[in-house]
Amino acid sequence: MSTCPQEAWALWHKTVGEFIALPPHLMLFCGMALGYVDQGHPINSLRADRADLSEFATISGL
Repeated sequence: MSTCPQEAWALWHKTVGEFIALPPHLMLFCGMALGYVDQGHPINSLRADRADLSEFATISGL
């Protein structure tokens, strides 16, 4: 089983919220796709460069 986070749902929060009958004080922000990855498909070999956590966040109070 594999997953894929889908933050794009935030663009459709009103439409999806109405469809799933969310109370007005809640907002859909993201979703999660569940399924099986196709290991042989080229798109699944993509690895994006990512900034180190220290480049964009400060964690304090630990």
